[in-house]
Amino acid sequence: MKKNILTFLILLIFIIFPSPISFADDKLIIGYYDDYPLIFRDESGNPSGFSIDLMNEVLKKENYEFEYVYGTWTEMMEWLANDEIDVVIDILKNERRDEFYDFNEIPFFMSWGTVCVNNKYKVESIFDLEGLKIGYMDSDYYAVEKTGIIDKTDEFFLDVEYVSYDTYAAVFKAVSKNEVNAGIINRLTVNQIYEHNNIKETPLMFAASGIRIAVLEGENKQIIEDIDKYLSVWQSNKGSIYYELYDYWFAYLAKNNLKAMYYENKLKIILVLFAIGLIV
Repeated sequence: MKKNILTFLILLIFIIFPSPISFADDKLIIGYYDDYPLIFRDESGNPSGFSIDLMNEVLKKENYEFEYVYGTWTEMMEWLANDEIDVVIDILKNERRDEFYDFNEIPFFMSWGTVCVNNKYKVESIFDLEGLKIGYMDSDYYAVEKTGIIDKTDEFFLDVEYVSYDTYAAVFKAVSKNEVNAGIINRLTVNQIYEHNNIKETPLMFAASGIRIAVLEGENKQIIEDIDKYLSVWQSNKGSIYYELYDYWFAYLAKNNLKAMYYENKLKIILVLFAIGLIV
């Protein structure tokens, strides 16, 4: 009888105070936004891109249960801070973020900031930004951090007006319509200017940094250790999945370099073709 009562009491305790381990959700929730071709939501609504593919390789090899959640960059940081997601993929490390988040050590990719402008304007140095209205993605590292362009223009006491947008795509659209005269972007998104006939890139470069993943400080450290373990091996082997994916996702850079050469020399090319036509 006593044994039955003891068993009943133990079961009652587990019902009233359920074990956090037995009821825990072990699924890793990963936040991503649009930063093509590193991470983006494709036409089918699925996460895609270079960093997504690398992440998936690690997750599957280590048998993680995982789910991707899509939103804006600002939403990603809010959700991570509120512990609503476990990981943000495609993030740059700085001193302020390092106080609250843990980062993997080996970057997925190295990037830096740059500026694009509407064709009506000519920008060859930071001083040419004087008097311009410049768009940027809200909370973007390349804009608002210490090494970002906003801090640089302040250092030179330049009169610049800044306008924030939710996405890089919105920045490009604003520059194309000349709602802003220029836009702060990164080395990869610069290739999206070729979707617009009236935007050009500039030689400005700033805020170089490595792209990583981040988790809340002290939480989910296993995933950042696993990421570093695989990246270390893959990046040291030219025949690895890392370089296969790199060649696949960044082959478009070579194509867009040809586009850039065409747009920069379009008039010369047309004149040469016209001259050849006269000769023939």
